[in-house]
Amino acid sequence: MKQYKLLNIFTIFLGVLSIVLIIALGWFTYRNYDRERSLMQDLLLQEGKLIITSLQAQSKAGFIINHEQFGKYVEELKSSPFVKDIQIYDKEKKILIGNKSYPKDFNNTNFDQGHQDISQDSKENYIFTFVSSMSVPYDIFTEEDLDIERSGLSYIVVIELFANKFYEAQAEDIRRAFGTSILLLIIGLASVYFIFVIRRYYSLNISLQNVQEYISNVIQSMPNGLISLDRTGKVETINRTALRLLKLENTEPIGKKIQDIVPNCETDMVMNFESDKLEQQIECHLKDGSSIPLNIISSKINDEKNKTIGTVIILSDLRELKSLEKAVERSERLASLGRMAAGIAHEIRNPLSSIKGFAMYLRNKFDVSSENWEYASVMMNEVDRLNRVIQDLLNFAKPYEPKLHPIEIEKIINHSLKLVESELTEKKVHVKLENNDNIKPVLADDDLLTQVFLNLFLNAIDALYEAGILKILFSEDKDFIIVEVSDNGKGIKQDDIPKIFDPFFTSKQGGTGLGLAIVYRIIENHNGEIGVLSDAGKGTTFIIKLPKRAKNYDE
Repeated sequence: MKQYKLLNIFTIFLGVLSIVLIIALGWFTYRNYDRERSLMQDLLLQEGKLIITSLQAQSKAGFIINHEQFGKYVEELKSSPFVKDIQIYDKEKKILIGNKSYPKDFNNTNFDQGHQDISQDSKENYIFTFVSSMSVPYDIFTEEDLDIERSGLSYIVVIELFANKFYEAQAEDIRRAFGTSILLLIIGLASVYFIFVIRRYYSLNISLQNVQEYISNVIQSMPNGLISLDRTGKVETINRTALRLLKLENTEPIGKKIQDIVPNCETDMVMNFESDKLEQQIECHLKDGSSIPLNIISSKINDEKNKTIGTVIILSDLRELKSLEKAVERSERLASLGRMAAGIAHEIRNPLSSIKGFAMYLRNKFDVSSENWEYASVMMNEVDRLNRVIQDLLNFAKPYEPKLHPIEIEKIINHSLKLVESELTEKKVHVKLENNDNIKPVLADDDLLTQVFLNLFLNAIDALYEAGILKILFSEDKDFIIVEVSDNGKGIKQDDIPKIFDPFFTSKQGGTGLGLAIVYRIIENHNGEIGVLSDAGKGTTFIIKLPKRAKNYDE
């Protein structure tokens, strides 16, 4: 860019300099022409005066004393290539020597001061004409000597000298100046042209850079990963999404083969396919040990001659899709289990009522201190416990439809903590509640959310060692209010994490395995999300996302 500007400035400078030089050359040519013309006239004038002085000197020295000698000497002078003609006239302008009549243009000439003129003859020769007076001490025709005190007779001398050489020299100077001006004008016009070309090139280059930058921004802003390869499989371009998906942010993949960048990603097929387009889902194993499901679309890059010059690869992250598929599969499985559990619960509940009735009847028949009374009491307690399990099954099978209204999530948390206050005190659990006054109310059912947090708190207390820590953190993003419930307890095995929300799955002795399944259904009915992060022996964090505005809610 800087080079273009410097070249543009230089070209403008050259054009301006050419214009200035043309003006200066024209001015100097005019001045030189005028000076040469003056010098020419002075030189020719001196030549004419020299001829007259020669005539006077010859006559005074007595070398020419009559008309004939005057004529011969004039002819000798006329033999010079610079002299065209010499005529001598008397006072009455009568021709004495020569064959031309006196020029009418010189009738009013002051001969004592002399007169000069430049004209062209019939042959287009430039003629310098000089007219002046000449004094001779005798009469040219009578040869009579005049009184010495007298100045002699005065004659009019008309001398015509050739001025072609001077005009040819001036014409040559003018031609050279004109040629130089033409050259400078061409340079100036060329500079103007190059200014236009450079500006046009600069404008096109800026436009090309803007287009390239726009295309680059479009590629870099794509939600999908994009990689272009040359014919040998080396990376030519790669956008930010592809770098993020393949975890290559801190590497420089340009110029490297795709197989070397992600060696465990089944990339051979993207270089070796027969059709113009190939689409396939793969599981890509990255260098850090993690894996990511990807949908890969490969297409050949052809030039204008339809010759393959490379390959373009589009990567789509399937993790969210796979997660949704798993969620749908879990929901369908839970729904099936719920329907089955509801049917079983109804079938079991009626006989349980009869069993409890007979147990109460038998207990009343026995003495309180008898062993049979104890057996009947145990039977009644177990029936009650089985009824609670059946009720959990029914709650899981048919969870309550949430009654949505704006609630402050922090109040629900505090209320749930009070419900488990005795358990917290018994285990000396330290509760860290990180308040956030900027958290907005959430649309939810307070009873159902209380059930959610109560289950999570009880699970955390069971997993905590004595004097453990229970931490509740609030945050929000664009669409969700986020609650994180963390403990530093036993944690969950990695193999068990995918199954913790399944009904009847439990790692607790005496647990029913329905608590987290119910929590999942309640959050799902709120159109929210729930996830878990855990390391065995380090603790567990449940992450709950509740929408700021529930679907189909009419305020």
